[in-house]
Amino acid sequence: MIKKALTLSCVFLLLSASDSFSEPAESVGKAVIVKGNVTSLTKAGKSSKLKGGSAVYEGDVISSDATGSAKIVLTDMTEMALGTSSKFKIDEFEPKKVSMFSVMMGKIRSKVSKATDNNTRVLLKTQNATMGVRGTDFETMVNPQTQMASIVTLEGAVAMAKNESAGTEPKVANE
Repeated sequence: MIKKALTLSCVFLLLSASDSFSEPAESVGKAVIVKGNVTSLTKAGKSSKLKGGSAVYEGDVISSDATGSAKIVLTDMTEMALGTSSKFKIDEFEPKKVSMFSVMMGKIRSKVSKATDNNTRVLLKTQNATMGVRGTDFETMVNPQTQMASIVTLEGAVAMAKNESAGTEPKVANE
């Protein structure tokens, strides 16, 4: 009787513990080209070297050193090309809604897919500005010393606004 109760208790503990081992988060895209040293830092603080085919997740901070660069393609076909000595974060990724990325330093070229529907918005934020885009090919550069942001629009249009105060989250108005 005691052996049976002990066995049932162990089974119950194993089943209840399985809830704490949640499924891994669904990837939001993958690195298709990686050159040099590029790392990914997860929300949980785990750092790993990014390679071609590596999955990327919401909350990841992707950074490159002076030798590194990467092209990341998200599930909605948006492309993010990370230049050397650059860093950006995938803050939120919600296809058909608002996706937000932080450019902390360096150069990011973004090609936001025209295939996204009219409700889709992509926002790139820096310490000083937020850029809103749809169906656009553009580069964002952030000087690490001055934190000044600049953009070059290659195709489409970019709406850029100064953040209300540096160091705070930008306010996102509905369109």
